[in-house]
Amino acid sequence: MEEPFMLLTLAGILLGARLSGRLSAWMGLPPVFGELMFGLMLGPAGLGWLHPSAELKAVALLGVLLLMFMAGLETNAQALRKVGGGAIGAALGGVLAPFFGAMLFGALVGLPWPQMLFLGAALTATSVSLSVQTLREMGHHQTRAGITILGAAILDDVLGMGVLALATGLSGIGQPLVSVLKMGLFLGVAFLIGRRFIPMAARWIARHHPDERGLALVLALTLGMSGAAEAWGGVAAITGAYLTGLFLAGTSLEEQALRGARTLGDGLLIPVFFVAVGLEAPIPALEALSSFGLALLTLAVLSKWLGSGLGACLGGLSAREAFQVGAGMVSRGEVALVIATLGWDAGWISPQLYTSLILVIMGTTLLAPLLLRLAFVETQLPLRRRSVEVGKAGE
Repeated sequence: MEEPFMLLTLAGILLGARLSGRLSAWMGLPPVFGELMFGLMLGPAGLGWLHPSAELKAVALLGVLLLMFMAGLETNAQALRKVGGGAIGAALGGVLAPFFGAMLFGALVGLPWPQMLFLGAALTATSVSLSVQTLREMGHHQTRAGITILGAAILDDVLGMGVLALATGLSGIGQPLVSVLKMGLFLGVAFLIGRRFIPMAARWIARHHPDERGLALVLALTLGMSGAAEAWGGVAAITGAYLTGLFLAGTSLEEQALRGARTLGDGLLIPVFFVAVGLEAPIPALEALSSFGLALLTLAVLSKWLGSGLGACLGGLSAREAFQVGAGMVSRGEVALVIATLGWDAGWISPQLYTSLILVIMGTTLLAPLLLRLAFVETQLPLRRRSVEVGKAGE
C-alpha cells in the first residue's frame, strides 16, 4: 500500500470508528460493536472498498497487544487469586464442552475423524480481546466476573493450544508432546522472569525515564514478551502482552505505563484493530449460511457459554457471575482462524467445514458484545439508579 493511501486509509478508519462507536453507544450497544460493523461494511464481505494490507495488519497487531497489556495492568493480582478457582473451572469447562460437543456433532453429521479433531480444537479457542474492550467500555473489567473472564481466557489459550497439538499429532502433522513441553517451559520461564526481572526493570525505568519516553521501554518489554510467547512458547502473542501488564501492575511504573498506553491505544491503535477485525471477514462467511453452518454456530455459542458458565459456578462464582463469564468466553478469533487454516492447508478440513468455521468466527465475534451487554444489563441498571439517586441527593 502506497504511503499517501495508507495515511488516508488510517484517517478514514479512525474517523469512521469514532462515529460508528458513538452511533452504537447511542443505540445502547457497546461502541466496539459499531467499530466491528464499520469494518465489516467496508471490507470484502460488505462493500469491498477496503481490503486488509500488511501495514494495516501490523497496526492492528500493535492495537490488540496494547489492549491486552492494559488488561494485565488493570488486573488486581490479589483479586485474580481469589477467583482462581472460578477461572480454572471456566477455562476447563470452556474447553471440554466445545471439544466433546464438536466430536458429537461431527459423529452425527458423519465427519471423518481428522475433521472432528480440528473442529473440536477450533471451537475450544476464545478471543479475549473483544470481551476485554467491551468490559472496559461498560466499566465491568475489574468486577469478579470480569477478572474471571480474563484469567479463564488466558488459561483457555494454553489449553486450546494443547488440544491443537493433540489434534495435529493424531492427524500425523505435528508432535503434540513437543508442543506441550514448549508451552510449559515458556510459561515457567515467563513467570520466573516476570516476578523477578520486570519489577526491577520497572523501578529503573521509573527512576531514569519518569516522562513519556519511558513508554518506549515499556512497549519494548511488551513486544519482547509477546514475540517470545508466540515464537518459543507456542501460545498467542496476546498472552505475553497480558503477562507483561500483570507483572507491571503494582510497581512504581504502573500509573505512568497505563496513562501512556491508554493515550496511544484508545486514541489510535485499538480502534484500528477492531475495524481490521471486521475487514478480515471473507465472503465465504456469507456463503456458509446454511443449516450446517447455523447449527455449528449455535453449537459454538451454547457449548462455550454453558461450559464456561458451569465451570465458573463450580469454581465458586454465583449463578449471575457464571452467566456473565460464559457470555464473555463466547467469542472466537485469531486462534480459531489459525486452527481452521492449518487444517485447511493440511487437507484435513473440507470446504464446507472451513467456510462454516469462518461463519462461527465472525458470528461469535459480532455476538459477543451483544451477549455481554445482555449478561451485565441487570447489574448496570441498579448502578444507574444509584448514580441518579446520588445526583439528586447532591442537588
